[in-house]
Amino acid sequence: VACATAARNGEDGPFTPYDPTISAAKYFTGLFNSTYDQIGLGRYSTNGAKSLDLTSSFSNVRTKIDNLDIPAGNTN
Repeated sequence: VACATAARNGEDGPFTPYDPTISAAKYFTGLFNSTYDQIGLGRYSTNGAKSLDLTSSFSNVRTKIDNLDIPAGNTN
């Protein structure tokens, strides 16, 4: 299944490989301490872009991760 045809939870499938990537990224944010850590968010498909500057609001990072577009470009 190509990433371009992967779907999020709650949408008609297929669900791999994109859903596990989103779940893992959100889990990863939970490994940090907002008292002294910051996380930013970048995305890439054909081109890379910054989605979120460094922040200690990890709930905001997880929301941004949930709202990322499904990859549809070339990554090679």
